[in-house]
Amino acid sequence: MSRSTVLRSRRARTVAAFAGVASAALATTAALALPASAAANVTLIGQGGNQGALCSPAETHNVNTWIWPVEDLNNGCGSRVWLHGDTGWTYCVSPGHDVLVPSAYRDPINFQITSNKSAC
Repeated sequence: MSRSTVLRSRRARTVAAFAGVASAALATTAALALPASAAANVTLIGQGGNQGALCSPAETHNVNTWIWPVEDLNNGCGSRVWLHGDTGWTYCVSPGHDVLVPSAYRDPINFQITSNKSAC
């Protein structure tokens, strides 16, 4: 086999391997790029990080205070989600809504996924 044939063969294998990696990367990116509304979970987005939970009605989840202040709540569930504060305040997010959390409600101690499918 001539040197040029060997080089062409190596180049073809390298291109094929790169194409496979690129294809896998694109598939992964496409999977991560699903719209938030398609998610079956609740995500709290804060300045310190994010926290999420699967849509399981009648569950209450403590909020990790290191994510405070919570700036956005994406309710990908088909039911209401309530934020609760330690001074007794509550804030409701309707099913399927992504909202900017008003400043008065950005330090919740927990969030509750309910079975109530009505808008707030």
